[in-house]
Amino acid sequence: TKGLNPPRREGWARNATNTISGAKYKRQGLDSLLLTQELNAAQMQDSMVRVPGGGLLVNGKIPTMQLRHCPHREQGGACGQCGEGLEYMDRKGERFILTATRFGMDDAHREDCVWQLYNSRAQDLMRMPDKLRGLAASEWRLQFVDEGEALVKERIEAYRSLRYGCGPQALEDSTSG
Repeated sequence: TKGLNPPRREGWARNATNTISGAKYKRQGLDSLLLTQELNAAQMQDSMVRVPGGGLLVNGKIPTMQLRHCPHREQGGACGQCGEGLEYMDRKGERFILTATRFGMDDAHREDCVWQLYNSRAQDLMRMPDKLRGLAASEWRLQFVDEGEALVKERIEAYRSLRYGCGPQALEDSTSG
């Protein structure tokens, strides 16, 4: 739309792991960049000081892998009928949620999909509230994949409270990174 300049944001997929890559993305016109969850607190702070506009994924299951093969088709399912709710389970019984993004049909007239495999446990930086408050993040992002409505509301309220002055409420079944 003419005259509108929406902010240009980028997510974890850019994998901004240092100030050099962060500065490059900013020069390319990004207003906000979600820093990779692979950085420690000191590296995050350094990146946010040198390249303002860095955000953090503070809560949520982290996408760990992209798949081009179709796990639904491997199980005998038909293309385009996969929906959601697929998961892999490891030898310890941990569930890894899969979601699909469809882009249309490929040359063999099958759905052309990319699947995301998410970590089995949510990252929850609420476990380190003092460090989290001390970081100069421009935004805190919460990512929900398969959580129920009640948990989503609880997490949003807990992080809102932490960001604007109240105490932490970490999830029991989560990791700090």
